[in-house]
Amino acid sequence: MPAILDAPFSIPDTIPSWLGRQDISLETPYRALLWNDDVHSFDHVVSVLVRLVPEVKSQEHAHEIALTAHLQGRAIIVRGGRERLADYRDSLEAMGLTVTIEPEA
Repeated sequence: MPAILDAPFSIPDTIPSWLGRQDISLETPYRALLWNDDVHSFDHVVSVLVRLVPEVKSQEHAHEIALTAHLQGRAIIVRGGRERLADYRDSLEAMGLTVTIEPEA
């Protein structure tokens, strides 16, 4: 009789929703980056981030992201699955911001 560890198995791509953790994915984590520009005001960037990215829950958090992008050239907005971040990127770019997605290092 084969040992239990010798039995074939597969790893699911996502955690089953019945576990109550629907947005957890086993795919490679990505991050959405906001890039600095000299066109948009801080008020515009803060407003757009709070309105379009649910994980940015306050104007203070959004201002911190905007300030980091201004001072360092780019800032991490949020981390997560590629597909969800692509939706955020598309929405933010429609508002004039420059956003890219890259795998976590």
